Amino acid sequence: MNMKATSLLASVLFFPLASPAQITLEQTYPNAGYNHSTYHDQFFLWNFEASGSKYVKIDRTSFTITLYNMDHTVYKVISYADAPTTASNAYVMYISEHLFDLDDDVEYLYSTFGGSPETLFTRVYDEDGTVLLNADSCSLFVYSTVHQQQFPIMNTPDGTKLILSHWTEASARVYRLPGTLACSACEDGVSLGVGGGDQVTSTNTGDLFSYPNPAQENMIIHYELPVGVTEGELVIVDGSGRAVLRRPVNATASSTTVNTAMLAAGTYMYHLYTAKGVVQGPKVLVVK
Repeated sequence: MNMKATSLLASVLFFPLASPAQITLEQTYPNAGYNHSTYHDQFFLWNFEASGSKYVKIDRTSFTITLYNMDHTVYKVISYADAPTTASNAYVMYISEHLFDLDDDVEYLYSTFGGSPETLFTRVYDEDGTVLLNADSCSLFVYSTVHQQQFPIMNTPDGTKLILSHWTEASARVYRLPGTLACSACEDGVSLGVGGGDQVTSTNTGDLFSYPNPAQENMIIHYELPVGVTEGELVIVDGSGRAVLRRPVNATASSTTVNTAMLAAGTYMYHLYTAKGVVQGPKVLVVK
């Protein structure tokens, strides 16, 4: 056997091929999932406008909303025990930071369904209990978490996650997946698995780019809206996936200039949102 063959054999014997990436159980949340007797609790991922992706646990026994960071530490606990009709037919619906008002506090929509008109209501609460909307005899006959239940695989800034409910324990289990949810599981380029609609899986960059890169004072973003679309929104996100700038754009122009003085030094990405989907631009480095 010649020296080259001996070396090749040694590399096979002493340096085995790397094993494929594994699906790993990352975290278990007790009393957070669905089962045959306590199926009313809710657990899902949500992408907030200011604070980014959070796990959301809604306990409909203690009437609390608990937000967890991506490392599973507690971010915020909100009580809605003072809300009326805290019964089995009342649900916390849409959760947001900038949807119902424009500060960075968490707001949520709380609505009943079924019963008589006298028991129906829809309210929007700020996290401090302030009522932002009071609509009696009005109801939303939907669940904000149906989306996550049907498509429990979600792309996040911390990787792709799978959430399952243990049927007998009523626990929610978070699994880390080695790959990424592709656009075969998307509608119009938007990942179906992400609440809030801000997660992007499209990598089409042909119609969206910026210069200079790195950017020091100004960054010019060129865009092209889809055929038949007259307006959209450019969103710049930081390395943690948090939206740091939102800017409306329209078909009367093909570029916009961003003053980077409002951005800290670091790596950013930008997305173009339109009625026909989302386009993800390349990374850009901001230097000071």
